[in-house]
Amino acid sequence: MQFVLLASALFVLVITRGVPIIPSPTIDVLVGPNCHMCEVILNNVRYEYHNNFTNVSVDQLRQSLYQQCDLNLNGFTDQECHKIADKDSADILEQLQEGTSSYRICQRELLC
Repeated sequence: MQFVLLASALFVLVITRGVPIIPSPTIDVLVGPNCHMCEVILNNVRYEYHNNFTNVSVDQLRQSLYQQCDLNLNGFTDQECHKIADKDSADILEQLQEGTSSYRICQRELLC
């Protein structure tokens, strides 16, 4: 009997006040396969250089990125990966040398 009264009271409370609308959380960045693969590729490059990019040249990084593109992607996405490596290797190297996370680099390169 007490349960029925409690349920009735809750029902009346909800009906008279309305159900509060809880806003959906906002998503600041897109998360998808390009983001994930970008992180995988950069993490593999970090592993290759033991996360020490002090004496790494832009050309060395570009070659490592090419290898990771070829190992992890194929077809059109592999070609696009090579284009990104060509265009952004210097910027990526600078960020790696500063200790920027792979995810943040991928965000800055607009892949996340």
